[in-house]
Order: sequence, then structure tokens, then C-alpha cells
Amino acid sequence: MFLEHYFDRYTFQPEKGLAYGFEKRGADYEYQCPVLSDSFLLKLRVCDQKISFQVYDQDTGDEYIQIHQEQLQGNFVGQVRKPVMKVLQESAKLVLR
Repeated sequence: MFLEHYFDRYTFQPEKGLAYGFEKRGADYEYQCPVLSDSFLLKLRVCDQKISFQVYDQDTGDEYIQIHQEQLQGNFVGQVRKPVMKVLQESAKLVLR
């Protein structure tokens, strides 16, 4: 699975997360941003220090599960993965330790 364990070594810092744009939702924290010219929506979620992400197609509202399937190496899925990876790296650097 693409980046399944990317966040395993990190700890979420709520104060930095809120400053970055995460929103507190009950006991969880969520962040979302558009990627690939607003065609997709990246959602990051922190629940009990477990960080996960999903990507949604903005046109259909469906989850774009292909992002998680490592065996898929086509041009389009690569175009989606690139900006997603950039946001994940940036958020890890700014809100995790």
C-alpha cells in the first residue's frame, strides 16, 4: 500500500497542527486541501496519534483508492501521487516530530 507506514515514526503535535490548518473534530484532528488543480481533495486525519490520509475525486466525491495501490504505476496515478506526497512531506515537517 502506497505510504502505508509513512507516518509511523512521527508524533502529531496538536498546537502545530492547528496553526498549520488542522481542525479539531472531537478527539480527532483533520486537515484537507485540494491537489492537482483542484481535481482531487486530500484529507489527513489524526486519531489516537495514528495518522492516515485519503484522496477524493472532486467531480464524483468517490475516494480515489488507486493512490494506495503500489502496483499501479500509470502516468495518471503518478500525477496524483506527486502533489499528495509533497503535502504529506510538508505537513510531516511542520506538525510532526
